[in-house]
Amino acid sequence: MLTASKPGSPQNHGFIFHHSDILRVQQFFKKLTLNPDAKPIYIWIKKIIMKKYQFSQAGIYAMQADLYQLNDAALEAFAAELAKDFKRWAVNHLELTESQIRDLKSLNEQTINFLSFQGSFAMRNRRPIHLIKPVKMDGNDDGDKIIKPGGSIFAISDRKGNFSAEGTLTIEIAYEPLPLMADLIPEESFAEC
Repeated sequence: MLTASKPGSPQNHGFIFHHSDILRVQQFFKKLTLNPDAKPIYIWIKKIIMKKYQFSQAGIYAMQADLYQLNDAALEAFAAELAKDFKRWAVNHLELTESQIRDLKSLNEQTINFLSFQGSFAMRNRRPIHLIKPVKMDGNDDGDKIIKPGGSIFAISDRKGNFSAEGTLTIEIAYEPLPLMADLIPEESFAEC
């Protein structure tokens, strides 16, 4: 872990960074061709790209509120990160439990590809992203977790080269309870009792 030591350095604003975070911020600004010494812009954007959002509908809305204020180049860089490596992006930008990280790592590659493309497309075009996730009352992770990304996001283009995006991306997470032991025993077995 690195802490800021030089007065006036970009890291010296009350943040504690891992070396990989500092490199990520530097690469981000190289993409934007911004002067890192432009402190107010630098600090504001750095706070957004370093921030982790709650993995809830409220957290996803807060993320969109922050990101959709960015200029197109900054938003494109953020969306490109999501498109390149969805799993890493999710770990870097969402507050996930160890169980949720395990679930993320176990997702089918086709689902990851779908989330990478659809998520970055929605983000680049400032389209709404909704997360539908039930609150688990007992706090355990029994049962299968089912991830159903979808929605109605689409592109519109004409012969003149005009483009627009419409619709929303919806990511639904549902829990399918484990079968009860009685459900696993054939009914004929009960007749013998």
